[in-house]
Amino acid sequence: MSDDYIQGIGLSLLSSFLTTALALGLLSIPLRRLPEGTHWSMAAKEFAPVRTAQTFILVWSVLFMWIFSSEPRDFESPPETWQLFLVSCSIVAGCLVGSRVALLGGEIPKTARNWKSCMLLIKWVLFPAVPATLLLMLLTWRQGLDWRALVIAAAMLALLLPLCTGTSVVLLKWLRILKPAPGNIQQAGRRLAEREGAPLKSVLTMKLGIVNAFASVWTGDLILTSSALSVLNEEEINCVMAHEIGHLNESRLMRWRRLIILPGLISMGLMPAAASSGQTMAVFGFVAVYIVLRSLAHHHHNRMEVQADAAAVRSQISEGVYARALEKIHAAGLIPADFAAGHPYPSLHDRMISAGVRPDFPRLVPASHRRGVFAALAASAAFLVLWRFLILVAGG
Repeated sequence: MSDDYIQGIGLSLLSSFLTTALALGLLSIPLRRLPEGTHWSMAAKEFAPVRTAQTFILVWSVLFMWIFSSEPRDFESPPETWQLFLVSCSIVAGCLVGSRVALLGGEIPKTARNWKSCMLLIKWVLFPAVPATLLLMLLTWRQGLDWRALVIAAAMLALLLPLCTGTSVVLLKWLRILKPAPGNIQQAGRRLAEREGAPLKSVLTMKLGIVNAFASVWTGDLILTSSALSVLNEEEINCVMAHEIGHLNESRLMRWRRLIILPGLISMGLMPAAASSGQTMAVFGFVAVYIVLRSLAHHHHNRMEVQADAAAVRSQISEGVYARALEKIHAAGLIPADFAAGHPYPSLHDRMISAGVRPDFPRLVPASHRRGVFAALAASAAFLVLWRFLILVAGG
């Protein structure tokens, strides 16, 4: 690798750090200005655009870098794919560090500051569809939409299917990231599963900053995060486990319906390739496929969440336990209490009312993500401009 390109990697890290820190710092000003004692639901609403921007800055900065490196006028020779991969890693590192610096000093729970690199990798293994879509974009946009791009897309889908149907959980077990839960949690989970007639294989835990739980419907495993065990009490943990056990009772047809979003994400992954080939109709077709499949997937997911909530309510010993657990999860992660129509999860207000408790805080207009999207777009464009400017200055 040339010295110029090594220098470009370092400058990409610096540029992504500066632009991410600045954009998120400015975007979080309304959150920082909330008066002391403000209810967590208002803080969560103000934090939603920041979380949106975090994700999009990372994704778009990498995409912009790959796109504009197709004509590498700043380097002696065109960069190889592996060199661009190294720059991508430096951008991710810069975004992670910039994000943490931008939120220092803010009234944000520790369990909501979950943008660490190790957590990001674990999430990508558990939920690999989004990073796989990004990878498909990077591998195909330059060559355009031809038979090679379609072969890569088919290979990506073939890789995603086993990962999304249990292989990711097996991999995390093998890496000892997923470990058996404490004995009392295991016993409680098995009692709940026997009562519901659910095929529970094991209850696992993993060290993760978010307060949450997951059900691996394909392997029969129930996964609790370490933060969930520390934030929720025993009764609340049992209700959360009952919710996830409700998912384990889903039929095989319901499980396959969960995967309906995968072809949609593959379509989005091929959209840049179609655009670079000038195939406008193909671009609109890929977008249409994604929108339709995403809508169907969200509708199905929402219905499954409502059914799982019913199982959690049936399991509670004292009225209101499950509702309190849901509120604790939202408060710890600054997850908005109210979602816009079409969201895969029901709003917290509706879930608490269904659980027999009327929330003691008002409904809010669902958070708008437009601010976060615009901030991410501006930050990603600023990253590219700053990076190329610094390269030109260093080379001059």
